[in-house]
Amino acid sequence: MKVDVEEPSATRRVFKIEVPSDEVSRAYSKAQAAVGRKAKIPGFRPGKIPASILERQYAGEIENEMIQKLVPTSFARALQETGVTPVDDPTFSELKVAKGEPLRFTAAVDVLPEIKLGRYDDLPIEGEDAAVTDEDIEKGIAAIRNVRAELVPALEGARVAGGDYIRLDYDGAIDGEPAEKVQGQDLLIEIGTETLVPGFEAQVVGAGEGETREVVVTFPGDHKNPRLAGKRVTFQVTVKEIRRKVLPEVDDELARDMGHETLDALRADLRGKIEGEKTRVRERNYKEKIVRSLVEAHPVEIPESLVERRVGSMILQAHMDLIQAEDAERLKALSERLRPVARDQIRGELVLEKIAGAEGIAATDAEVDGEIEKMAELRSGQPQRSPEAVRAAILKREGSLDGLRAAVRQEKALAFLLSRAKIAAKSRIIVP
Repeated sequence: MKVDVEEPSATRRVFKIEVPSDEVSRAYSKAQAAVGRKAKIPGFRPGKIPASILERQYAGEIENEMIQKLVPTSFARALQETGVTPVDDPTFSELKVAKGEPLRFTAAVDVLPEIKLGRYDDLPIEGEDAAVTDEDIEKGIAAIRNVRAELVPALEGARVAGGDYIRLDYDGAIDGEPAEKVQGQDLLIEIGTETLVPGFEAQVVGAGEGETREVVVTFPGDHKNPRLAGKRVTFQVTVKEIRRKVLPEVDDELARDMGHETLDALRADLRGKIEGEKTRVRERNYKEKIVRSLVEAHPVEIPESLVERRVGSMILQAHMDLIQAEDAERLKALSERLRPVARDQIRGELVLEKIAGAEGIAATDAEVDGEIEKMAELRSGQPQRSPEAVRAAILKREGSLDGLRAAVRQEKALAFLLSRAKIAAKSRIIVP
């Protein structure tokens, strides 16, 4: 078999393949036998039809059967001979076949770019301050008070004001036409949070309990509900109840409610938690800076097929509403915005893989198992699953744990780079 490989770009390989005529003849005979076992011609039993008759009546089916078997297997051999590893399915073209002649065809695939590592040791990073301030502690106390606040009925005759919680019924009409699904009852909202749509709450301020007001708003053009996007909606809104938030006092009783003996103990606990969170955020930011530096220093071309797959995955994870709404125009616009993000993500991963290889960094089975256990614990808002169930789900979806192993390896490479980075101090805390 003759194989020529062209390189039209750093991430594209085009194979020109010629399969010898004797090999084609053998493949044709096998295809003829396969078609003959299924063919039905009056007067002949399946598998007993003479070759001449079979060729005359089933020539197209025989040729298609041969091509479907011979082309993929020949291409697989070509990959093995050349050592090329594709990242997508091949595109076959220029197929030429004739009886007694070699089979010729072209196959094109995307491949990963060759990465020549530049500088990655002692990367300079601007430092970040992880010190805990008194202001941080007070914000933490305020958050606790807010969570433990009580909502009490407003005094008789009260009017809706900023910060109030109101329970309301609403009934909307889109462009003057009543809309069945733009209505609701007993909706609780906090005035000032723009829970529904910008401009809605401001028109309710000043209303009393039992009062009905007409509220007119125009929904943003990019609203997640395509029925409402860009539409002018008129609501009839009835305020059923006004409640106001009463915050607990900052004292030892508040501390005891949070499991501490004194307010000082609560503050000390907050300080430790805030410091830990700031340190984690700082480390994450440092790693993001490292990846950005690597991406900028290694502007390698990324196969479009990989970019397309990554964009599709990003949309599935975070924008299922657009898919369900079949909003093709917004999906297309979103895809275009995500393409450079996806491209840089892939570029960063490829460079980290290269560094991991250069430094002999690997992911052990124990580390992969540990990551699976973390995934089982962090199923926010979903039913708890065992590590075994998470592993089975990954294997069913991806066929192997290679993707997870690569992610662990890349995270270890990032930790290695962070340990070697030169961090310009911004505060007394400079070592991550």
